Amino acid sequence: MTMQTNQFAPPRAFNNPPPVGEYLVPVVRGNGQGTVISAQRVGDDNPAFGFLPFPEDRDSENLKSHLDTLKNTIGISTVAIANKAKDVHPQRMPETALQIIATNCRRSFKDTVAALQAMKRHAITGRKEFVDLHIVNPSIASAISARFVAMDQPAILQTIATMGADQLAVLLSMRGLISLPTELWRDVQIRYVIQANLSGERSDGIGIAAKQPSLDEPAAIGIDENVVAEWVEARMKFFDQQESRVDDVAASLKNICAVLAVACDKSPDSMWVALHE
Repeated sequence: MTMQTNQFAPPRAFNNPPPVGEYLVPVVRGNGQGTVISAQRVGDDNPAFGFLPFPEDRDSENLKSHLDTLKNTIGISTVAIANKAKDVHPQRMPETALQIIATNCRRSFKDTVAALQAMKRHAITGRKEFVDLHIVNPSIASAISARFVAMDQPAILQTIATMGADQLAVLLSMRGLISLPTELWRDVQIRYVIQANLSGERSDGIGIAAKQPSLDEPAAIGIDENVVAEWVEARMKFFDQQESRVDDVAASLKNICAVLAVACDKSPDSMWVALHE
């Protein structure tokens, strides 16, 4: 006689893999331009995504190094979290994930932030020094400023292209008093640096744009205006790109905090504290 026995599912021990849906391990993958990090809370149909860009040529050497290290430590953390999820109770996984991420990523995250701050300071200081105004003779400056005050905006706009270094320097010093389109002030700065180099008030471009002897002009001296103009434009573009890059990476770090916060069931502010404070 065969006895019938009831089959009961054995209780799930904490060292068994958690059922799907109880804790969702964050995922890291590359996309050719950087590292994509995704995390999702249980019951939420929409995962959160973060993006950490790869280092670029315009980055400082420190930022390149720390971005690469941060990418690696985040990858190591997600592997460690996945392994822990096999043994740790799902309800304890968010706190476990937080400990793993803080332990592995805190130093690389702080180093990346510091490198980003240094790059921003360098760009701001470099631009300030590049467009720094020479001292115009006080009597000349007074006469120039008086003429500007008597001119309306259209008249000033029409004469900018013919202004010399002194006039451009005075105009830039009166920025708070004269109303010009915002985008035009950058053009005035560029023209000032060009004219200041050509007139000898600045010497930044002498080694870069010095005229070279040629068949047409064997005794060439001075500065090549076209070369110095190209150099000034390129230098200003470099500062623009650095500042833009800083903004992009800063936004990425903010977004990564938000995504890792999801994996740890914390707020983005709490994640920032865990990684940086």
